[in-house]
Amino acid sequence: MEVYFGGAFQGKLEYVLEKKGCLKVADGAGCSLKDIKEAQVLNHLHLYIKRLTYKEGAAYNTTVDDTITTDDTITADTTAKTMPAAEIINDIYEANPDIILICDEVGGGIVPLKKEDRIYRETVGRALCCAVKKSDRVERVMCGIGQCLKCDGSNK
Repeated sequence: MEVYFGGAFQGKLEYVLEKKGCLKVADGAGCSLKDIKEAQVLNHLHLYIKRLTYKEGAAYNTTVDDTITTDDTITADTTAKTMPAAEIINDIYEANPDIILICDEVGGGIVPLKKEDRIYRETVGRALCCAVKKSDRVERVMCGIGQCLKCDGSNK
């Protein structure tokens, strides 16, 4: 597995295709796990996670989210239903251990007000952490330039 991540519209897919050649790409915005199994690249991992978080997540149980109340205190909410990040990555890895994952960084900036957006953002971050542990190569891409953070399994 390899992971390429960076900000939105930073040329991640183009960078990977130029580096690796013509590859079969699955788009996380609408693909199935079967599509991922047959692809060499999963583009938009964050959108795949978003789909699982908002639509299909009711079948999975997680229990932690922060809720901001009107007096700005944070309380634990144990009713959130999303697919655990590790399970998402494990399913992808089992389906296709040689997949190249491309994901937008969604954890920077202002913390979203909507509970669903905070759950999504947290899940993407945790999923990337899990994917990086399993990956032989990890690169951050900015302006179409890759910076290798984990090269050829050296920090596995």
